[in-house]
Formats: sequence, C-alpha cells, structure tokens
Amino acid sequence: MYACVHMYVCLCVCVHMYVPTAAVGLMDVMKGQLGKPLHLNCSDGHPTPEVWWQHKGHNVSSTPQLEMSALTCQELGTYLCLDNSNILKVVEVEVEGECESEGV
Repeated sequence: MYACVHMYVCLCVCVHMYVPTAAVGLMDVMKGQLGKPLHLNCSDGHPTPEVWWQHKGHNVSSTPQLEMSALTCQELGTYLCLDNSNILKVVEVEVEGECESEGV
C-alpha cells in the first residue's frame, strides 16, 4: 500500500497478518464423558501459531492442542484459545450426565 503525504514524498506501508486456517471467532460446544479423554484444537495454521488455552482465567496449555486425559467436573466450562492480541476460539466443555454441584 502506498500513501503520498506530499507531492514529492510517498511512503510504503506494508502490513503482514497471520490468519489461522481454522475459522476465527467460532464458538464450539464439546460434550465429553467423565473419565474419558477430550481433545480441543485451536488452530492448525502455517506457520504453527503461538497460542495458549485459558480456563477460568488460568493458562492451561501453551500449544494449539489441549488434551484432557480423563475429563473431570472441574474441567467443565469455557475455554479460550488466545494469541498475543486475539481470542481465536471459544469452546464450552460440557459433560454427558451430571456432576455433583461442589465439583462444578
């Protein structure tokens, strides 16, 4: 992109943005079973983006994939996949069945 600021002076401004191949800004609902594995995937862009997952305000993974080996009631809720400036994905993790109220 070029922008001329004076009759004899022109500037060139180039912006490079990473856009993941996964759809940006989607909200997903994942249903899992207690005690069973559950895998969340944020992005598979190229190059592999520097992202992390947050759950209840805490960083829980520093990779595009989040793996829960045995889903518990404490792991239910909203997960955010973030990079340095954007929320790339929002995933609501639910369980098939019920959890005791103190574990949610």
